[in-house]
Amino acid sequence: MPAPPNSLIFDAVGDRAFAGSQFGAFVITPANFGGTTSPFTSLPASGTTLGLVTGKVLAVSSNGGTAIFSDTVSTPNRVYVVNSSSSTTSLNINSAIAAAFSPDGLKGFILGNGGNTLYVYSTLQSLQTYQLAAPATSIVFNSTGSFALLAGGSSPSTLAIRNTCDNSAVNLSITPGLPSPPLFLKMVPAGNVPMGDAIIPSFESAGLDLFFGLDNTGIDVIATNSAPGPVTTLCPQIISLAKTTQNVTFEPLHINIGFGAFHPINFFLSPDSTQAYIVTSDFGVRGVRDHAFRLDTPSEATHFHRRLVNACIRAHAQTAPLSPGQLQVILIGAGATGVELAAELHRTTRVLVSYGLDRIDPDKDIRLVLLEASDRILPALPERLSDGARKLLQGLGVQIRTSSLVKMRSPSNGICGSRVVSAPVAITIFFTLTRRELAPSTWSR
Repeated sequence: MPAPPNSLIFDAVGDRAFAGSQFGAFVITPANFGGTTSPFTSLPASGTTLGLVTGKVLAVSSNGGTAIFSDTVSTPNRVYVVNSSSSTTSLNINSAIAAAFSPDGLKGFILGNGGNTLYVYSTLQSLQTYQLAAPATSIVFNSTGSFALLAGGSSPSTLAIRNTCDNSAVNLSITPGLPSPPLFLKMVPAGNVPMGDAIIPSFESAGLDLFFGLDNTGIDVIATNSAPGPVTTLCPQIISLAKTTQNVTFEPLHINIGFGAFHPINFFLSPDSTQAYIVTSDFGVRGVRDHAFRLDTPSEATHFHRRLVNACIRAHAQTAPLSPGQLQVILIGAGATGVELAAELHRTTRVLVSYGLDRIDPDKDIRLVLLEASDRILPALPERLSDGARKLLQGLGVQIRTSSLVKMRSPSNGICGSRVVSAPVAITIFFTLTRRELAPSTWSR
């Protein structure tokens, strides 16, 4: 790749992907892999330090022709709108956090100023600006593109709606609504959602749209109906909360999935909308936020590196014998990242000790423990590869504990779960959970 990406979004058919990076964004053309033409195309932007578009990709139009990038690192912050001909429009928008294109690609709605301002971009008119009554976190259009649904953006409601044709706010009462604004929103065509059960009833089909949201306790379901306005009025359309086939208004529904409060990174729905895959950094495990490292960002990795080096220096300098667990590192999650880091830490700690820290015996004093909830490490890979990796790690002295579902991290009691790691624990690393399957049969109102 031309640069390490920080974000990636494919177009609707998968012909093209846009990758964001602080070192230069680029387009990926999968069909070029294995051929003589490079699959990577850098995105130029005049006036920038690198001469390239920088930042995270927030949205890609349905035809893959245009993408929106947000650079919240450079000063001043910028938003870049890039089209298929690699021409770039730079917009003076600060702290853009989310964006979405209308299905026809003619408009892009951008949440800037940390979600407090809605910007509407179009090649047919100048940039439009609208102050929101409350911060918004996510935005998505309905299936026909007649309106956009915002997570937040209104008070006291937790949702807001904007007409696409004139950008006007829709006065739709959604109170009390959801317990909190969703952090993420996704629209699913009504025909792709199973209906008629205890969770999602059968709806009137005319103009029906279904939206799924995610907050820090569970999943939200929002259903709307839209219809053309009076004959003499082309804009806006009439939008309302959906009605069931029994003519009952379906209020936005929050489904608590029963894992306490967690910290979501994103979520995805299966093609038939029967399962939700939630990516989190802790999934409600108590104490992780305060007593464990999550290596999701470079700054978190730097913090962990300093903590490890300082722990070894203190252990070398002290006159008293090392206490139990003083140089013990617990890695929670034996996926590819956890397994690789366990092997790398074995090598790194020995290199570190070789730089004059001769009062530390790596084989005796440094303890690496790898915990995994599944019955084997690398559960996503074939069993023969998992078994080979396990033997290699055990040969390095890494202790592996499978079938160990972590329930709590406490500074005084270490890791508590189906199996317990003795306290104290010097350093704990909690890796992002990559998948959580939630079938509707397990949901409850």
